Amino acid sequence: MDVLHQRPIMATWCANEILSLLTSGDIKPQDIAILVRDGREASDLKEALLKANLASVYLSDRANLFYSEQAKQLIQLLKGILSPEDERIYLSALACGLLGFNGVALYKLQQDESAYQALKFSFFDYREQWQRQGFISMAINLMHQHFDFSQANMHDNKARSLTNLLHLFEILQSASQKFLQPQELLYWFEQQCNEDNSGAISELEAEQRLESDGDLIRIVTQHGAKGLEYPVVFIPFATRHKDPLKFGNKSVNYLEYHDDQGQLCLSLDGDEQAKIAMANEAYAESIRLLYVAITRAEQRCYILSTAFDKYALSPLGKTLQWQSEQDIKQGLQQLVDKSPEAINLQQVSFDDITAGDNLLQQSDTQMPELQVSKFVGKIERDWWLSSFSALSRNLRHGGVSSPDRDSAEIVENNIATYSNKKDVLRFQLAKGAHSGNLLHDVLEHSNFKNSADVDNNLLESMKWPLVKYGELVSGFNETDLVAWLDEIVNTPLLSNNVFAESFCLSDIDMQKTLRESEFYFPMVKAKIAVLEKLLTDHRNTYRASQSHRSVRLPSYKSLKGMMHGFIDLVFEKNGKFYVCDYKSSHLGDNFSDYNHEALRNSIEKNYYDLQYLIYSLALHRYLKQNLADYNAEVHFGGIYYLYLRGMTNDELHKGAGVYYRQISSNELTQLDMLFLGKEVGEELSKELDKEQG
Repeated sequence: MDVLHQRPIMATWCANEILSLLTSGDIKPQDIAILVRDGREASDLKEALLKANLASVYLSDRANLFYSEQAKQLIQLLKGILSPEDERIYLSALACGLLGFNGVALYKLQQDESAYQALKFSFFDYREQWQRQGFISMAINLMHQHFDFSQANMHDNKARSLTNLLHLFEILQSASQKFLQPQELLYWFEQQCNEDNSGAISELEAEQRLESDGDLIRIVTQHGAKGLEYPVVFIPFATRHKDPLKFGNKSVNYLEYHDDQGQLCLSLDGDEQAKIAMANEAYAESIRLLYVAITRAEQRCYILSTAFDKYALSPLGKTLQWQSEQDIKQGLQQLVDKSPEAINLQQVSFDDITAGDNLLQQSDTQMPELQVSKFVGKIERDWWLSSFSALSRNLRHGGVSSPDRDSAEIVENNIATYSNKKDVLRFQLAKGAHSGNLLHDVLEHSNFKNSADVDNNLLESMKWPLVKYGELVSGFNETDLVAWLDEIVNTPLLSNNVFAESFCLSDIDMQKTLRESEFYFPMVKAKIAVLEKLLTDHRNTYRASQSHRSVRLPSYKSLKGMMHGFIDLVFEKNGKFYVCDYKSSHLGDNFSDYNHEALRNSIEKNYYDLQYLIYSLALHRYLKQNLADYNAEVHFGGIYYLYLRGMTNDELHKGAGVYYRQISSNELTQLDMLFLGKEVGEELSKELDKEQG
């Protein structure tokens, strides 16, 4: 049977089944939703329901009030009321479609000078009424005296037009409390109707209302049904195939798809590979929408299927992985056999379906009593997405963390006298995350490598961050910032206060770096007590014989889920790989405030050592997966925490602003085992038992 004949018959079956449900007395029309994929399917359903004398409403997925025809018409009309002396605007208002004038009627009005001028004078009166008494008084009078839907609204019925207009009146009246002048209110209204405008109205407020508050069956697009639920759901055409490479009967020439890296690709009449890629994405989306549709049902879900053309490529066919000649009944019966208490299969002949028939009464077999499937699994309530911020600040959150930015308190100190403006800028630049974002963004996009064009490179990389985060403090400009950043990239990176290999950021090739590297790694019941002990030992190792009090972290029983974070910079130098983090923290207004002892105190106070241990483990695991001959003792160089305000290549302040720390292979191994949920070293376990015992 032709597809054009199959759809109306299946729609009729839906109408008959809905009649049966409604006569049972337990179901109301508003409890029923029919989920379709496009307007053609909706039209078939609407017509079948109409023949069965069932009232319904089609809620389009583009049902935004401000994009409606009535919104455009009302804008034209209100412009005419505010400017009736402008003949062009006045005529446009008369022709908007709300006043009943088509071309013939408008021409007739223009031939009657008296009537034409009388209507224009009424517009002057409405303008004065709007200015003196407010919007809603004018709008209601205008509607009662002049609105006429007999000649307009070819695409919308009278009920829809009236509902939209009253809704618009309500919103405009509310907005008029803020926008007191009519011109202000009209300008705001036009902005809301601009599809590129985010607007000040919520999606819920802007959603078109039903034409009637009556008890109506809902016809909803599968896309528009996302987030909603209904007691009874019908999915009438689950095996209808829509060719993603065709628009109607014409082939699509403009192709959109994503490559293996997730980048959007565009092609005009592309090759076969592009067509396959676009088709596969469309099929995946159709499967997702079918899932959305099925999961909207609270009590009962009807899924209708038949052998439409290429039904194996339909949403249901792709979901169940049917072959081109798949026996539909056999495929569905396999589902029923797996869950006979929740799923029932009923086969109906097209010849037996006529409008008004009650198919349940005609059926020879009695439909078994079905039960809603119940979830019997176990949800892991202690699984969470963690980060350094969550651990150090006792924040337990379920969202993705952001790149760490310094937010130290502003401390007012007297500025010392310096010979260079760059030295003053570094200490006067505003404290907190704002400056941190500026400096991080510039360094993220800068090429450190020394060249004749290095200053131009820095100037180019700071253009957008300066626009994004604002101007520098008064008295300074981009040249001063370039001079400071130039000094940062030429500051020797010391290792424990000695020139180990004597290199700077400017010695590092761009291709040897990773910027703002995002990472995730699993946490498998990692014990927080073990992490505390590892961090305590790490601090004590640095202090040699001097003992350090035990570190205390938030008292989670265990860390389970995923660890997430961003590393400012990973770089490779002389065969070794380093974790590098930028800190814009303000420790004082002199270079001596950024010596090694001061940096260590800042790092321990803010638990940055916990941060760099987490970052080190992320890099360690990455290198294990991507470096064939990886050996932590050979390839893992350590961590650099760069306090940007203190970094200088001045001989008098060697090492200022640079904090280096080696991470031993033993520490990396223990961290790895900890987050894998395995027992960490025997000595560490004994010490923990002793402390807790």
